Amino acid sequence: KWIIHHPGGQQTMLRFAGMDATDEIRSFHGDWVLETKVPHFVIGTVSDVPEASELVKDFRNLGEEFEKLGYFHCSQSFYMKKLASVFLIFACSLGLLFGTDSLVAHVASAALMGIFWQQFAFVGHDAGHMSAVTHARDNIDVTKLGALVTFFNGISVAWWKATHNVHHSVPNTVDCDPDIAHLPVFAVNKKMFESLFNKYH
Repeated sequence: KWIIHHPGGQQTMLRFAGMDATDEIRSFHGDWVLETKVPHFVIGTVSDVPEASELVKDFRNLGEEFEKLGYFHCSQSFYMKKLASVFLIFACSLGLLFGTDSLVAHVASAALMGIFWQQFAFVGHDAGHMSAVTHARDNIDVTKLGALVTFFNGISVAWWKATHNVHHSVPNTVDCDPDIAHLPVFAVNKKMFESLFNKYH
């Protein structure tokens, strides 16, 4: 019943059901989630945990080092400045569109509108990944932020993140990454010609 409420979408959890997702969980969740949320869902303990490879150990050490350096801490002021800048671009676009009949101004307005959508989409990307609230103390309402992006860009952040989080969990995996499933437009691997359908599409 809870899976439909998972902030990262259902597909990510279904992809790793019955598998070792230690590093994926660590990558997408802060300590406060692991300490306060995850314990409620523990149903058992694995006794024969295989030893991690040297590559995985290096990856974990790198993550710990980045955490110490504060690279995973999101600044509320950053998103305030970002919102101010993208809406300034939006306002300039509307000003050029409605303030003059000049063709050049209208072309510039269209270009600015495209920049606005592109920049605001990145804000939606962060909101969809919950990256804007890596730590509870950041106090950023990603739900409202995502709703704002959805309204202005016309693309549901909730719909998009349902499969995009899987992409970051298993990037460029031919049979599992939904973000590289582009048939019938083009294929990134010959194995994709075996079917028009992907695991998620």
